[in-house]
Amino acid sequence: RVAVIATAPLTVDEEWKEFKRGQLLMFDRGLAFSESYETHEVETQGRGLFSRYISKCSVPTTSAKLYDTPGLLRELVDEVVSSDTREVVWARKGADLGCGIGCSGVLFRSCCEYLTGVDLSPEMLDGARDRGCYDELVNGNIECVLRKHPKFGRCKNPTHGALAYTTFDLIISLSTFVYIMDIKNVFSDIRELLNCENGIFAFSMEFLDEIENDPEPEKGYVLQRCARYAHKKWYLDESTKASGFATKAFQPTAVPLRQHNGANVYGVLVVLEIDKSVEAGASD
Repeated sequence: RVAVIATAPLTVDEEWKEFKRGQLLMFDRGLAFSESYETHEVETQGRGLFSRYISKCSVPTTSAKLYDTPGLLRELVDEVVSSDTREVVWARKGADLGCGIGCSGVLFRSCCEYLTGVDLSPEMLDGARDRGCYDELVNGNIECVLRKHPKFGRCKNPTHGALAYTTFDLIISLSTFVYIMDIKNVFSDIRELLNCENGIFAFSMEFLDEIENDPEPEKGYVLQRCARYAHKKWYLDESTKASGFATKAFQPTAVPLRQHNGANVYGVLVVLEIDKSVEAGASD
């Protein structure tokens, strides 16, 4: 599939639409789409490329109503921390990784005394800034922002390590891990930043239902046709344990989002906390 982005009309009678820097124009079967409500149906059929630069807010479709990610994750986190009201501030510092235009920040603002949003796109951060739900916004790759020292050589990202020396009570990440192949390193970095006593790590990801005759059973993730990664449950469990986390909640969507090579792809909400048994063993 080849997409051609032109900087001027190609014919004298065509309709022309100007895009801002960072916006995505998606082609499917010869037609161009840019709005999230237009691209959603293409996505559910596994043909799209749902860029993080398109708004992560809910889109007005039946399947979107079944999976209001920020709202459902907030409810799940409230259950885990036994918060009876959305107005109770229980997290002194919170971080929203891959915050987009702030849809998740709006939902989690009331439980955080200080909330930081991180995103790779300056344009998305402009939208988040307009919402006024963050105390601080950081422009950068989350894998750089969280890490104290570069994994390989030197990192030229000016925001490298921007959050690496801060302790958080809550870290959330919605619709972000679909762009990260190997989540183990990110999980380990987040583990280092969480409050050891009551820190919560909550996120969403695309979860691939395991099937018989899997051509790559040893591989914990799959790059889908829509250019997003879906992860297998055994790999998520392995990454969770290896990073010193314990699972507090695991909630798949009621219906599959789509299929990939015959396997159902679900959206899944997960809430982790630091594994106290590992902490106790280390101290002994």
